[in-house]
Amino acid sequence: MGRTHTTLKVRNSPARGGKSSGNKTSSTRSVFKVPRTPTKDKTPRSPFEFKPLRQSLYNRPVIAPKNNLYTIREESPEEMGADEGRNNRVARNISTASNCRDSDMDELYNSGGDCSSEASDFEGWDDETTLVAKFQESLPEQSDREKLVNLAYELEGPMQARGDLLKQYLAHTMAPAARKVKNTHKVLEEKVDVAFGVGVLSFDDSCKKIEQLSLQDEEGLSRIYMDTQRNVRELFRQLKDAYKKRDQLWDSLQDSVDKGATRALATLSSLPTGLDDTAAAIEKKSKEVSKSGGMDGKAKQKFLRELLAEM
Repeated sequence: MGRTHTTLKVRNSPARGGKSSGNKTSSTRSVFKVPRTPTKDKTPRSPFEFKPLRQSLYNRPVIAPKNNLYTIREESPEEMGADEGRNNRVARNISTASNCRDSDMDELYNSGGDCSSEASDFEGWDDETTLVAKFQESLPEQSDREKLVNLAYELEGPMQARGDLLKQYLAHTMAPAARKVKNTHKVLEEKVDVAFGVGVLSFDDSCKKIEQLSLQDEEGLSRIYMDTQRNVRELFRQLKDAYKKRDQLWDSLQDSVDKGATRALATLSSLPTGLDDTAAAIEKKSKEVSKSGGMDGKAKQKFLRELLAEM
């Protein structure tokens, strides 16, 4: 609001007051009037009093995010009529509030010429500190209960709008699902053969049993295959050990044969000399026997044993 360029005149002020004349050049003396502050009802409001929230275009309820809203649809004539009536009520409330404010301002400015009616407002004003204290007066604070009641009234509209939105969402969500279930049951009753379904279920059970048996056989074959692989590895290890032992025996046999051959060759190389000595001894004995004139049987046997022992 605009600032009024007037001189202040308070009680006990050093400036003397005088009547103002109609001449603009003369020094004017006017009385300072305190601006009228809006009065507030100090009586607590009943918690059951209904406080409308849809009278202002700016107090709209909280709605869901854009991704949760439904598609735009054409409004029915009844809904359009209801919206138009609500807008008319809001416009009437706004115009009424504006007229009330204008009447209050007119009353404030029209009462400025009467100096005697405002004399009681300046009682006790000694200096400018009184004016500062007057402006610094704080409004009475609300209690916690009043704050909670006001908050509840303010949340009533958004919660109602949210409830309506959730109801609409549930309606749009459950209706297609219920319709789909109903159509499915209808198709099942009309087009599905019960005997064929029972046969399919029996076939499915048989296939599951065969599959289970096949899995058991596969597990048994896998176990046998693992055992066979383990046995084959063990047999190969034993075969390698046998081959190694065979090679050792072959080497030992080769050494023994070589040693026996060496001894046989040495014996054969010394055999002709022994045979010659034996033949010479036999010839000598035969000559001795022939000279002595003969031998009996026992003497011959003894002689042969001696020859064999020497050989």
